[in-house]
Amino acid sequence: MAPSRTTAAQPLPSSTTSIKPTRATPSPAPRAPQPTQAQLRAALSPAATSALIRRTLHPTASKETPLSSLLKPLTGDADVDFEIYALLAVVMREFVVKWYGNITGDPGFVGEIGELVEGVVRKGWGRLGESRRENGGLWGR
Repeated sequence: MAPSRTTAAQPLPSSTTSIKPTRATPSPAPRAPQPTQAQLRAALSPAATSALIRRTLHPTASKETPLSSLLKPLTGDADVDFEIYALLAVVMREFVVKWYGNITGDPGFVGEIGELVEGVVRKGWGRLGESRRENGGLWGR
């Protein structure tokens, strides 16, 4: 007998048959390369810190203007003043400028905040000096 040419009927795909989508697992975010020691030293150098202070606190000042003429004395010690201004620049850049930049593009606000903080530091430093003189030193000795 000859083989039958008929085949079994295969079911047609129906609209009720659902194909479940597969979810791709997200790949981990690529890691940023770690900075070298030389890059860290360069980023923390006084020149880089001065540039940060200038960019953040005095963005419209000419690059030829010395930073020392832009920054008002706060404590009477230039090194302490520089560190305070560096801290102020980081806080302003990371928090105030990002937040306020979403509201408006007015750069005057940053300058006003800077002046306010300068006044607070000067007043606090003056009170600390008075306390030191009254108590015979920082810890009252």
